[in-house]
Amino acid sequence: MRIRNKKIPLTQRQLEILTLISYGVSNPAIAIHLSLSTRTVETHRKNMIKKLNAFNICQVLGYAFRNNLFEEMHRKIPYHVSMHDYQNGKYAAEDGVLVN
Repeated sequence: MRIRNKKIPLTQRQLEILTLISYGVSNPAIAIHLSLSTRTVETHRKNMIKKLNAFNICQVLGYAFRNNLFEEMHRKIPYHVSMHDYQNGKYAAEDGVLVN
């Protein structure tokens, strides 16, 4: 792993996207949920990987867990659809459309 030891700040949007990724939410569903294009979500993922000098998004997730970034995000993000709904398959992305 190539991630540096010092804490590297991620933007608020990057943390929002990373939190949703940690729940297994797909890029199209993240895009819909945050009113972004799928391409923008993909760009944020690539930028996080580059910023942290990581090999992949799994290393970025590990960095976030080790630095307790998710605990902070769970308190801050006012999602209108609960993470519990995502985890239990109530919402899924089909052809880029959020369905339940």
